[in-house]
Amino acid sequence: MIYYRKNDSFTDKEVMAIYCYDILRGYRTISVIHRYAQDHLSDHFPELCDYAAIAHRVNKLSN
Repeated sequence: MIYYRKNDSFTDKEVMAIYCYDILRGYRTISVIHRYAQDHLSDHFPELCDYAAIAHRVNKLSN
């Protein structure tokens, strides 16, 4: 089992905001969504989690 450190400063609401925003922009994979967020949204989300944590949280929230 992989352990993901909980980042309390980056909320589930922020994860879903980034995910939904990028889906509406046409991005379909979590890796592309995360890369876009790192490159273009870091000013708005300075506590952005790493790719593995984002992928885990999106999958957890979709269940």
